[in-house]
Amino acid sequence: MIWYFVPRIGAAALMIVNMVILTRLLGPGEFGLYNIAMTAAGLGFSILFGWLAAAIHRFHRSSDFDGEATSMALSLTLWVSLAATVAFVLALPFIHGFPLAYLFVAFTTFLAHSLHEIGLSGLRVLGDGPRFMLSTLVRPLIAVALGVALILGADLAAEGALIGTTIGAGLLAAYGIWWTVQRTGVRAPKASYVKQFAFYGAPLSVVASSSMVMSLVAQTTVVTFAGLGGMGAYAAAAALVNRTVDMPMSMMSRSFAADVFQAHEEHGAEASSAEVARLAPPLFLVAIPITIVLMVSNETVARILFGSALVGEVAPHMPYLALAMFLMSVQGAYYSFSFMLGRRTGLQAILIAVVVLLHALATVVLVSRFGPIGAAYAMLVTAIFSLSATVVVGGRVHKIQLPWRRLAPLFPAAGLLAAAAWMADLTQGILPGLAWLAAGTLAYAITLDLLGFPPIRALRAHLVRLWSRRPAGVTGESE
Repeated sequence: MIWYFVPRIGAAALMIVNMVILTRLLGPGEFGLYNIAMTAAGLGFSILFGWLAAAIHRFHRSSDFDGEATSMALSLTLWVSLAATVAFVLALPFIHGFPLAYLFVAFTTFLAHSLHEIGLSGLRVLGDGPRFMLSTLVRPLIAVALGVALILGADLAAEGALIGTTIGAGLLAAYGIWWTVQRTGVRAPKASYVKQFAFYGAPLSVVASSSMVMSLVAQTTVVTFAGLGGMGAYAAAAALVNRTVDMPMSMMSRSFAADVFQAHEEHGAEASSAEVARLAPPLFLVAIPITIVLMVSNETVARILFGSALVGEVAPHMPYLALAMFLMSVQGAYYSFSFMLGRRTGLQAILIAVVVLLHALATVVLVSRFGPIGAAYAMLVTAIFSLSATVVVGGRVHKIQLPWRRLAPLFPAAGLLAAAAWMADLTQGILPGLAWLAAGTLAYAITLDLLGFPPIRALRAHLVRLWSRRPAGVTGESE
C-alpha cells in the first residue's frame, strides 16, 4: 500500500508548491486562466476517460472478463483519444472568448492528464509499486520546472504553466501505458464487455466530475459578478483546499480500492465492508489536521503561501471551502463505496446530478447577494446536503458505517491542534505562526500515540524497525 499512497501524497505536496509559485508569478488573473484549464482537464478526464479507469480498477481481477479487462480498456483509450481530438478540432470555430493558443494548450493538457491517469491505473492493478511511484512523483517535478522556465524565459504566462504540465504528464503517460501494455497487451474490445464497462463506469464518471463541474460553476459565476481578479482569489483558495484536503483523501481511497474490490470478488460483501472500514483511520488521520489548519489558521496559511498582498482576498474563503471539501471528500472517498460495491452507480449519478443543480442555484443566489464569498457559502451548503443524501441513500444499497470506536482518539488530538492553530493566527507573524502549527501537529501525533491510535502505532513500529536495521557505522560505533 505504501507504494501507492505515499507517492500520491508527495505529488499533492509538489502540486501545492507549484500552485504557490504560480500564484506569485502569474497574479490572480492569469492564475485564474490556468486554473480554469486544469479544472477543465480534470473534468474532461472524468467524463471521457474516467469510466475506463474505473473499469481497469474494478474488473482487472474479475473472472467475468477472462483477464482481458485492462487490455480492452487500453484499446478503448486509444479510440476515445482520437474521437476527443476530432471533436475538439470541429468545435474550435464555435469557441469564443479565449485565444487559440490557450485553447490548444488546454486541450493537450487535458489529453496528457487523462492518459497519465490511465497509465497509473494500469500500474496500480498490476501491483507495480516502484514504477507507480516514479510515474506519480516525476510528473509534478517536470511540470513546475518547465512551467517556471517558460513563464520567466518565454513570457508565456498561463500557457507556459500549462505547457510544463502537459509535457510532464505526457512523458509519464507514455511510460505508464507502455509498461502496462507489456504485461497485458492490447485487445480489440468485445461489445458485451464495453457495455459492462459503460454501465459500471459511466455513472462513476458523472460522480467524479461533479466536484469539477461545481468548481467551474463557481468560477464562472464569480467572474460574472466580480471580474477576473475576484475569480483568481477564489480559485487560489479552492485549488489549495482541493489539493490539500480532497486530493489526499481521494488518492488514499483509490489506493485501497483495489483491495476492497478484490475482497468483494473473493470473499463477499462482509469482507469488502471490513476493507472499507480499514480505510477510515488513515483517511481521517490525514484529513482532519489539514482541514483544521485551513479553517482555524486560514490567515497564517494564506500569508505563508500567497504573500501579504493576497491574504485579505484568499483567506476569507478558506474556512468554508475547507469544511465543505472535507465533507464532500468523506462522501466521495468513503461512502461512495456503497454504490460501487452494490453496483448501483447509476443511482449515485442521479443523486449527484441533483446535487450539482442545487449547487448551481445556490451559487448564483449567494454570489449575487454576498459577492465572491457567496461561492464558498454555496459550496458548504451543497456539501452538507450531498453527504447527508449519500449516507441515507447509499445505506439502503450497501450499508457502510464509520468505525467510531477506532476513530475516537482523533477527537482530543484534533482539539489540541485546533487550539494551536487558533494561537497561530493570533500571533499575526509567519515564524511564530509556524511554531504554533508545528507544536500543534506534534501534540496531535503524541496524543494519538498515547491513546493507541492504530495508524500512528503502526508508523512508529515501522520507524523503529527501520532504525534497528541501520548500518552499524551510522552510530559511529566500531567493532
